[in-house]
Amino acid sequence: MKFTYNSTAGNQRYGQGASRALIGAAVAGFLLFLVIQVIIPFLSSSNTEQLTPMLTKDEAIRRAEVAYTSAIFSATPSFSNTSKGSSIPSSAQFKKGAIYYTNDLLSGYLSKYELHTAYNRWEKAAPYDIYRVFFDKEAPLQHKRELVTIDIHMRTGQIVGYQQVLSDTIDADNSSTTSEVEQPNPDRAYMLAHSDEAVLQLGYTPAQLARKSEQLSNEIRYTVKNGQVGDAKLEVVVWWQNGKISQAQSIWTLPEAYTQLMQEQKSTAEQISSIGYVLMSVIFAAAACIMALIYRKRIRFRSRTMLTLAALSCLISILHGWNVIPGTIMADRLEPIGYDRLQMTITIQSLFLVVQAGITLYLALIVGRSCWDVSQHKQVVISWSDADFGQQLVRSFWVGLAFTGVLLGTQSIIYTGLELGMKAWSSTDASSSPLNLSYMFLYPLVAWVAAISEEGFFRLFAVGLFRKFLRNTWVAAIIPTFVWAAGHVTYPIYPYYSRPLELMIIGFLFVWIMVRYGFWSAVVAHLMLDTILMVIPYWIDGSWSGIVIGTFYLLLPMAVVYGINTLHRHKTLKIRPSHEPVS
Repeated sequence: MKFTYNSTAGNQRYGQGASRALIGAAVAGFLLFLVIQVIIPFLSSSNTEQLTPMLTKDEAIRRAEVAYTSAIFSATPSFSNTSKGSSIPSSAQFKKGAIYYTNDLLSGYLSKYELHTAYNRWEKAAPYDIYRVFFDKEAPLQHKRELVTIDIHMRTGQIVGYQQVLSDTIDADNSSTTSEVEQPNPDRAYMLAHSDEAVLQLGYTPAQLARKSEQLSNEIRYTVKNGQVGDAKLEVVVWWQNGKISQAQSIWTLPEAYTQLMQEQKSTAEQISSIGYVLMSVIFAAAACIMALIYRKRIRFRSRTMLTLAALSCLISILHGWNVIPGTIMADRLEPIGYDRLQMTITIQSLFLVVQAGITLYLALIVGRSCWDVSQHKQVVISWSDADFGQQLVRSFWVGLAFTGVLLGTQSIIYTGLELGMKAWSSTDASSSPLNLSYMFLYPLVAWVAAISEEGFFRLFAVGLFRKFLRNTWVAAIIPTFVWAAGHVTYPIYPYYSRPLELMIIGFLFVWIMVRYGFWSAVVAHLMLDTILMVIPYWIDGSWSGIVIGTFYLLLPMAVVYGINTLHRHKTLKIRPSHEPVS
């Protein structure tokens, strides 16, 4: 591409830096965020929880291995000769893995009715957040397989539940866990005695438990005395199968009205996401392709700047997909899964991301820039070919960083309003947790994908496209902002419309930042907003590794911006005509 000497220095709207008023608003917003979303939650949580560091998944696996090799899982009732012969030989293949698992219904219930303080006394024995550790022992020649899951408390390392299944047959997909011959259970007295021992291993004392009189033939159920939080009731259940204990677990029974409410909330959110986000995003993507074809003679397809953005977003998306797939499939199949069994899944997903996060995003970027170039906001996007690109990028960084504080404060005010006005509540979510990533330190890179793809697709392209026909930026922003907000409706914040309502406001702020200060300021503001929210847990973790990782990702955008500025300045000095003065 031929380098052209264009300048945006004369356009004060996009060239100006952060004003004193903006800096003051940024500082106030950031302090408000710290107080509302960091300090108050930290002080209101359990002191014990904050002082006790959380185990890593590797530490949880080691704790579970100790239990796995103990008498809990090795003992077989002596009454059944057939069950003795079903043990797995010591030469069997052995695999292990761990995921973060959460009882999102319970956590949401505690949040909605503000019951965390009452729940704290039962948190050690019946937590809603656990590590679920899998052990898979398989002997193909004997057609036998044993799959054991052990639930580990994330801070104490205590066993809080387990399940074991012995399979006499192995299906072709290696996933069968059903026995070919069902073995009879022992007599009731034997089951009661061993069940009593099992519940004590979960951290309960005999004084806390009372056996229920009405029991099924294959289970022993215990009522936990005073084990009630609100209308949620705690029980411990021991299941028997094939003459041995197959599962021991603490069970929270929640009010039916609440579980019905959550089903309706999730169902509605999924419908909005499917129609309002997925379908509309597909329509937007098709529009980008069609517009690129129709206006192909007016569009600059060979844009190194936009190609770099699309390629970066695509590569990080592929890396994140590779990082998240094992944990997702392990949680779904409840067995340890390695990359050796996921090549096809990863390949298919990578090809999809090349189209979605690569080609489609690139077309959206170049079409979106073309739409703004023919408007009065023609300098919304500056690129590498602009002579002062490096300087403008540095200014955009500091403006975007200032708006990060404003956005954090605005978000905190909105959250407070939702909690007080709409009684909004939240729950935990294992599916989106970085704890289920193969390499958790890569998680903050997702902020780069969100900033590039969402600002490029929904703001630069979609708003620009609608504005081309509607001639009004704010009217043009309504549909794209709603679609973007609908993409977050399945986040575990309720009522389901809470997060979209918040993001409609934040989305219009991003549009204003882009129109007033340029595309790069909006990208930086989005990037730093998400990065700060993602790195705070690393700092709160308190470990040196967490502090280093969080600080690295916080400083990375600045290093990239100033690196680009240096490269561009050197490029400009080489190409600038000799009669041009060097400023």
